[in-house]
Order: sequence, then structure tokens, then C-alpha cells
Amino acid sequence: MTTLAACALLSRQALADDPPKDPIPDYKGTGRKPPSPSGWLWIPRVLAAPLYLVSEFGLRQPMGLLIRSAEFGHWPVHLYDFFTFDEHRAGIIPSFFVDFGTQPSVGFFFFYNDFIANRNDLRVHFGTWGLDWLNAKLIDRYELETDRSWIGFEAAFTRRADLSFYGTGPESSKDNVARYDSTRSELAPLFIDRFWRTSVLASRVGVRWVSYGTDTCCGDPSIQERVARGDFPEPDGFGDDYFVGFERLNLTFDSREERPAPGTGFRWELLGEPVFQPRSSSPRGWIRYGTSLGGVVDLTGTQRNLSLMLTAEFADPLVGGVVPFNEQIILGGGLLPAGAFMGGRMRGFRYGRLTDRSALVAELNYSWPIWVFLDGVLAVDVGNVFGPGLDGFQADLLRMTGVFGMRTNSERDQMFEILFGVGTETFRDGAGIESFRFALGTQRGF
Repeated sequence: MTTLAACALLSRQALADDPPKDPIPDYKGTGRKPPSPSGWLWIPRVLAAPLYLVSEFGLRQPMGLLIRSAEFGHWPVHLYDFFTFDEHRAGIIPSFFVDFGTQPSVGFFFFYNDFIANRNDLRVHFGTWGLDWLNAKLIDRYELETDRSWIGFEAAFTRRADLSFYGTGPESSKDNVARYDSTRSELAPLFIDRFWRTSVLASRVGVRWVSYGTDTCCGDPSIQERVARGDFPEPDGFGDDYFVGFERLNLTFDSREERPAPGTGFRWELLGEPVFQPRSSSPRGWIRYGTSLGGVVDLTGTQRNLSLMLTAEFADPLVGGVVPFNEQIILGGGLLPAGAFMGGRMRGFRYGRLTDRSALVAELNYSWPIWVFLDGVLAVDVGNVFGPGLDGFQADLLRMTGVFGMRTNSERDQMFEILFGVGTETFRDGAGIESFRFALGTQRGF
């Protein structure tokens, strides 16, 4: 008998001599036999397989390999030491952002904790792609003795010739893309109070300058050319430079605690911004306001968060009867210019794809940990813009967007994200996919 055969025989004999396995204990004390797995489980497994494969082998495994290599080679320590100074209280970190359909940017993020005085922090973000693409923001904030409140001031400057406009209304056409050149500056003192868990009250009172140039980019027609062709009427306030005062109040009730606490909770956000242009002839004024309400369920207690949010936004005139088109409600994602309202909604579109006096958006979002400081994100939005006070709202005029990607979850002031997105036509037109979006790079979070 060969050695291999003898081993096989001994193995079979050992298996035959093994005592039977103990039955599964009845931990619940019900006396019932534990249920066997249902044969129907293959349905959700098949449906979830594409997401699992992309998440596991497209994101988690490659990023895990990269991070393990970085940890083994002590890359984070070496990079942190290289880009920081003054005992790591200050540093300058390169940044970049690419969003197909707009001009890219490269720049830096600068921070200095305890700048000049203890508890005083300085944050600067700068990005550029030439003189017709400049984006900068500075915040100097002083933390009060409560450790939950700050006072300070912020300054922001944006000059872009790649801004998009497609006309107003829920049925604006993707074929009517137009570009315009605008310079926007803001200066405002600020007060921030984190009064309960992650709830925040933020207030700013400041001034804003807006002017228009003649440059465009990307081979697309300008707004003036589209208006001359009759593709859409001239947007409200286009070409009329203005200097205004504004007050912005943002109140957010959020029952969630800081990570690593479970992410279950509710969120209610209220935002209002009255704006006034006190000039001797034809004074103007308008107000932008909105609310967002929803909840989050942490499915496992380990930051696998499923959330549903409903947002309504409005822009109405106070004096003069006109709200400039770039101060109306604008949907889409990307590097938002100074003064953008309530952040990106319908992020499967580029910023500027949808513009009008009001908007209604519902977002279903799922996020999950990919690695220590990375989260995967999957979101579906349903919504659109409409006339004053949601005038003209009809369910078949809604659109959908979907985004999938990942983002960092650790640093509030600077975030990195990779995003794939799609946007559709209205349900009335068949909800066919009309645009794809890919974005990669760093976003400022302050």
C-alpha cells in the first residue's frame, strides 16, 4: 500500500470514528428547532452582488493594499512630518480637484493651530487653473472657553469662466449648455456654536461683490450667444454687477454623537439668507431660505448608515421684484463658488445644471466603512427646480441622480473624494440618462 493510500484510509477511519456533533444549543429556551436558511436568500444576494463586487474589489481591496503598504513603509508618518512644521501645529498640504466638464484645479490647504494666540486657528484653501480659474477661502477662528463655540471671520474669492447655465425651469435642456465668467468675493464675521451633540448654530453678517466678465471655456457658447440664438431668454440680473450686504443663519439640530458612536439619529436643518443692495436708484433685495429634514439608521452600529432626507429651498424677492439667476436655487455638485446655498444637491449633475426660484429634493443615502478613514457612499436623489414657491410642481417633472464613490471621514477642514454620478431626464421624458459625472480630488470642508 502506498503512503498516499494509507493516509487516505486512516483519514476515512478517523472520520468514521468521530463522535456525532452536538446539537445546536437552544439559547432562547423556546424549544423550537432553529430555522434553516431560506432558499429565497439568493434573490437579495444576486441583487446586491454588483454593489458588493465593486465595493470589495474595486474600492476596499485596492485601497486596503495601498494602505497596508503605506503603513508598512510608514508613509503617513514621513508625509506628515514633511508637510507640517512648528511641532505639527502648522502645515501646508497639496490639493487638486478634477471634475469632467469643468476646468480642473491644483492648489494647497494651509492650517495653523494656535496661530498668534492659543485657541486661535487659521485655515486657508487655494486652488487655481490659471487667471480665469481662482478659488480661495480663509477662516480665522478663535475657540471660546466653552470648547464648543468659535468667533472669527472668513473671506472667500472665486473667479471662474467655466460656470454653467442651461436656462431656468424643470425642463431646461442639456443641449443648451452655456458658459459665463463671474468673479465673486465675500467678507464676513462669523459665530459658530455646537450646542448639543453635533447640532450647530452658525451666523454670518457680511458683504458680497459680484461682477461678470466676457471669458468662457470648454468650447461651449456663452450666455449672450445662447440668448441671441433664442435658445432661452436672458437670465434675471445677468451682466448687472452688484455689491450687497447679507446675513446668513444656519441652524442644525442633529441628535447624533461624534464617531465612533453609532450613526442613528435625526437631522433638521434651517437656513435663511436675506440680501440687500441699498443703492440710490432701484434698490434690490431678496431672500434665500430652506429646510432639510430626515433621519439616519445605523444598520449594524458600526457606521453602516442608511439615511433619508427631504429638502425644500426657495429664493424670493424682497425689494425690486428680481432675484439674480446666480442667487436663485441651483442644483448640482462640484467645487461650489462662494455663497452657494445649502451645498450640493442632485450631485449626479454638475453645478449649474438646474436653476430656478425653488427646489424640492429627496435623497436616499447609504454609507459604509471601507477602511479606517474611508467611507463608501451610494446615494439616489429625486427632485428638480420649479418656479416661485414650487409653482408648476408635477411629479412627472422630477429627475433622478445617482452617485457612487468614496470619501474620507476623519478631517473636517479638508476631505478627499472619488465620485461617479449620473443624471436623468424628467420622468415625463422617460427618465433616460442624460449625463455622466466623474470627480476626483480634495474638497474644503470649512
